[in-house]
Amino acid sequence: MTFADTKGCAPGWSWRYRALTAVVMLAVACTPESTVAPRDPAELRVAPTTVVVGGTALSLDADLWRDFQSISAPNGKPLVGIVRIRSVDGASVPSSTRVVALWVVNGDNVWTSVPREEQQRTPGAKGFDVVARDGPKWGPGIDVDVIVGVRDGTGAVSLLRAPAQRIKRTD
Repeated sequence: MTFADTKGCAPGWSWRYRALTAVVMLAVACTPESTVAPRDPAELRVAPTTVVVGGTALSLDADLWRDFQSISAPNGKPLVGIVRIRSVDGASVPSSTRVVALWVVNGDNVWTSVPREEQQRTPGAKGFDVVARDGPKWGPGIDVDVIVGVRDGTGAVSLLRAPAQRIKRTD
């Protein structure tokens, strides 16, 4: 149903539909996962490389690249990253565990993103991937630190870091 389709509805329906739509859009826009506060690079660089979330020890690995294939602009496409959250001991990662923020630190510069879990998790999986797109045009061939905010089932967020991750080039 569109706003134009509300003409045949009971009196007062049109404004109610619009109000409900506005409330839903506002709620979605204001969820913690839709905004990420920037952080100080020094604070991010000291985040741990393993963290216990929901009783499971987790680590982080990242694949970062810029695309320079012939269909790309001469200076390449923006940074893309696939970040893998894995249990350290092979245990299942709790299904309530979410990545709610991502920061990539290059010197004093920080790219802040809200990564997306683009593939459905398998129940009992020992890890999961998230993707961040449209980053800065840093590198390729440089090392950066990747940090994520991992939220557990209670809403607590822990920082987790993968240091010295190389930005690769695809041709």
